[in-house]
Amino acid sequence: MDGKTLDRSIEKSTIAKALLWLYVLDAGLISGGNLFDQTVLTPMWGWSPPHSVQAWTYGGIQGYFFVPVGLALFLISLALAIVSWRIPGPARNWALVAAFCGLFTMVWSAVFFLPLLMKTQITRGAGLSSEEIVTLTNRFVRWNALRLAIMFASASVALTALTKLVATEARTFRD
Repeated sequence: MDGKTLDRSIEKSTIAKALLWLYVLDAGLISGGNLFDQTVLTPMWGWSPPHSVQAWTYGGIQGYFFVPVGLALFLISLALAIVSWRIPGPARNWALVAAFCGLFTMVWSAVFFLPLLMKTQITRGAGLSSEEIVTLTNRFVRWNALRLAIMFASASVALTALTKLVATEARTFRD
């Protein structure tokens, strides 16, 4: 490997490692926030719909956390998806899985979960029948558990990609 090729390889590897670290940190933040939401806040407003939804007076307080952190994860995932195609060895597939899990989860949050929260928690179910509130609240609770599992798994997958990238890099520089 000549000097220029080695320099470019190191630069690409550094960018990939930085994005993977950012992904692990941000996905960890979102997973922790979602775990708190799932175990503390959601039971408070969703434990006995429609009454618990109508009695909830705090609106969408989670948005102050999830909107900026979720947007950051979306952008990191997008950048990781682009950069991952140039990652060498087995780390590539792990990084791509993490990136696509992040993209999927953030898009799913925006198009599925946010509208459910807007109709139930944020507006206290205004304009909905009791049956609609129950249905939408239960839908949110049921699917949110899967979203939490995907986020935890994707953080783990990104950490695996990072580990494999560092190992591949160590072997490359040793040889």
